[in-house]
Amino acid sequence: MYIVGGCNSQSEEKEGYYAAELRYKDKSRFIGRNIDNTTSNRVVIEGLIDIIKILKEPCIINVYSAGTYGYKSMYNKRGQYRETIKGVNNDLLSILQKLLIENNHILLDNRSNKHTKRLKEAYMRFKIKQGGEIE
Repeated sequence: MYIVGGCNSQSEEKEGYYAAELRYKDKSRFIGRNIDNTTSNRVVIEGLIDIIKILKEPCIINVYSAGTYGYKSMYNKRGQYRETIKGVNNDLLSILQKLLIENNHILLDNRSNKHTKRLKEAYMRFKIKQGGEIE
């Protein structure tokens, strides 16, 4: 999964978005959503949550993004899930962690800016449908 997000923190609505590309075998799917009252980190975490909800079977999820967006705080030093997540986005991280555990997914961080420009361009090319998914 390649994911990018952004937020206009200067606007009153704090308008944000995420765009992601899912790849599985020879298939590719774009998904994205606009989100108000958010931050750049929160939109990416919400994107991860949305994507995990559509996965149909347990997966090892390689996340390629410009940063970790705080999701490393779900793990202790031994790589095990924490019982209590602390931090700014602990509400969303708790939801993300619960989904990962319930669906037997593994999240792997692969920080990279390599695909960020391509994802931003793809996001701008596609019109967002009413349901929030990229056409």
